[in-house]
Parts: sequence; C-alpha cells; structure tokens
Amino acid sequence: MSVSRTDVVVRRFARHDREQLTDLVNAHIQAVVPGGGVSVSTVLNQLEREPAEYVVDPWVAEREAWIALFNGCVVAAALLRRYRKDESVGIAMRGAAEIGWIVCWPEHVDAGRLLIETLVARLDEWSFDTRQLLGGGLPGPFSYGVHDAWPHLAVLAEHGGFRHTGDIELQLVAEVSVLALPGAAPLDGVRYERRLHAFGPAFIALLGDREIAMLEVDVDLTRNGTMASFAGWADVANLWVRESNRRTGIATWLLGQVAEWLRMSGARQLVAYALEGEESAPVECGAYLLGVDDAARPARRILAPPKTAVDATTTVEI
Repeated sequence: MSVSRTDVVVRRFARHDREQLTDLVNAHIQAVVPGGGVSVSTVLNQLEREPAEYVVDPWVAEREAWIALFNGCVVAAALLRRYRKDESVGIAMRGAAEIGWIVCWPEHVDAGRLLIETLVARLDEWSFDTRQLLGGGLPGPFSYGVHDAWPHLAVLAEHGGFRHTGDIELQLVAEVSVLALPGAAPLDGVRYERRLHAFGPAFIALLGDREIAMLEVDVDLTRNGTMASFAGWADVANLWVRESNRRTGIATWLLGQVAEWLRMSGARQLVAYALEGEESAPVECGAYLLGVDDAARPARRILAPPKTAVDATTTVEI
C-alpha cells in the first residue's frame, strides 16, 4: 500500500499500543513457527530487559521501542538498543547501537520505510562513529534474523542501508516420533551418561573415561510456561564430536538416546541448525542427524532459512 508521509505517524511506543504491537509480533512469529505466538506480557518484558540473555543484556545502556501508525493503527514497530562503551562490554558490541528487531505488515512497507529512516537517525545520534547493527530476535524461539518468511523486512533492511554479512543459517525440523530408536553402540566399550549442561540435559558419549561426543537439547521452549504455544518443541542446543571419532555413527547413536528422552518429555518436534550449503553434507551435524539426506528420517524444512547477522553498510568497524 502506497501512503503519503503525512498519513503516517512515527513515535515512541506507549503502553496503550501493547495489544496491537503483540498482534504484529505474533503475525511474524506465526509465519515461521506453526501455531507459535507470545503473550502481551512477554512482548512488554522484552522491551524492558531480557534476563535469558544473561551475557549480553547487562551490556545494554538504553532501550527504546518505536512504532509507525496509519489511521491510528500500529502497522510497524521496532526495538532499539544502545550498548555501553566500557571495557566490561564485549568488543563486538562495545559502543554499538542496534535495531534489535523490526516488524511491519507487508501491505504497509511504505510506513515501515518511514520508521526505519527514523530508527537509523536515532542510531546515528547514539553511535554515529561506531558499529550499527540490525538484529531480528523477536521474543520467541526460532524467530530471528531476516527470515525468508519475511521478505518485506529484507526490503526495509536494504532501505535502511543494511547489508547481510556472514553465513545463512538453516533451521531443520523433524518429528520426534520418526527419529530412530537407539541402536547398537558403534564403538566397542562406548557408553553414555546424561548430565545437566547450560541449556538442559546433555548426553555424553564416553570411551573409558574420555568424552568423545556430546549432544545437548533444550526441552522447554515454553520458558517455564510463559510461552505455552511452544509446548512440544525442542532444539539441539549443542553438538560436539571429537575429531578422531567423527563419521563413526556416534552422534547418530546419541540421537537415539536423546529421542527416547524427548518422547518421555512430551516433545513432538526437534529443531537443529546448519549453515546453508552444509545441510546435506555427510557429516555428523544437526542437519544430518535429522535426516535431510536420509529417507528413513525425513526433515521438513518448514522453518528454513533465516539470514543471520546484518550490519550497516556505512559503519566504521572498531
């Protein structure tokens, strides 16, 4: 929809905008995750702080939420963050200014353009001579980057002078019910133990006392029940295989152990991640484990692929 600049109002977010903002955020999440969505309180909480980002969140010095209105309706919105410049902040984010995410109804891209122009001007006020970023992490699992389900946001990113840098990540999903049951151990004397790691249970393959592989899963993407629509979803949080033991089937064997655990936990879908171009490579990565090239365990690429880190073209790297 083509609109006149005089028809659009761009201003800071106010609390009475919360329901329309949540509708807009959830529309973007639901284009990525079937049945996904978050509550108004979850959206509002992210505008204030993100305790789950326990490393990066304390680095944030300032946050601002902005919206664009057309005929009084919220048609685009964004979250900005400014990071501190002191040495306690990681070098990649020190002094940076970021569009944490931007959302827009596809028929109101013109309003979205006006919004991102305002955002870029605000970033320049904050961080003209340092790094400016466009992220994309909405308050829900799997909804980050500039996802291929959101081509209208790619248009806005380009209009704001941002370009994609780095790799493209694929999100690969399989039904837990079709994951293979544990088979015979691929190596003589190998056993596994289940231990608590950073994100949840990790299944460790041991040969004697030596760890040779680890597969960690996050089985509560509802975040303690605050995002109930993600019940039944799990993801591969970490996967590691000692180089000398790769391509021996050890990770696939571990996945069998994990599959039984996931079934008991009530998980229905398991998501893993791979870089574009590696999703069907014959290596023991998350994509291979979910059977991209294995007809017995097909993965449905309903979530693939989002783009990852996006930086501004006019920034000066520090």
